[in-house]
Amino acid sequence: MVQRARARMLISTGTEEASPRLIARQIALGLCLIGWMVKGAMFWSLLFQAGFETPIAVDALPALFTSPLAAVMAYMAPLIVMPIALVAGPRGALAAAVVGSVSSLVLVLHVSGYNDATFVTSLWVFLWIGWLAASSDTEAQRWGARLAQGTLSMIFLGGFLGKLTPEYLSGAVLHD
Repeated sequence: MVQRARARMLISTGTEEASPRLIARQIALGLCLIGWMVKGAMFWSLLFQAGFETPIAVDALPALFTSPLAAVMAYMAPLIVMPIALVAGPRGALAAAVVGSVSSLVLVLHVSGYNDATFVTSLWVFLWIGWLAASSDTEAQRWGARLAQGTLSMIFLGGFLGKLTPEYLSGAVLHD
């Protein structure tokens, strides 16, 4: 019964059987896509309205990190690639991970998104998805859970370190 169920769970390319690695990759891609869409509801007006109406000029940054069009493209690219990667197999997931990593990095460094933990978190998750897509089943079983725990640890460690500022420690942030 279990064997037949696993055999039926072939992805659309028909080349990869539903293994724990595939299921983990699909879940991570799906949740990342949902996260980007939820973020879009809040980020949309900044990207498509405020960014173009009142562009921010910072002489110290290259044009890529101040251009509103670059922010829009960096945000939209994963939204286009991730749904395709959900059904395209390991190469599609690897392509989505590369596109997502580059987009997240651009948005982490861009003036429109630099102060947003969503893109830092996405960067770590896309790196993990890329590793998961490129690894073998043996590597995934051996290191997958540890790397996922490490990814989550880095995300929470960054949030913890961000709270060690004098404003947070004194409670002044809560009064403003």
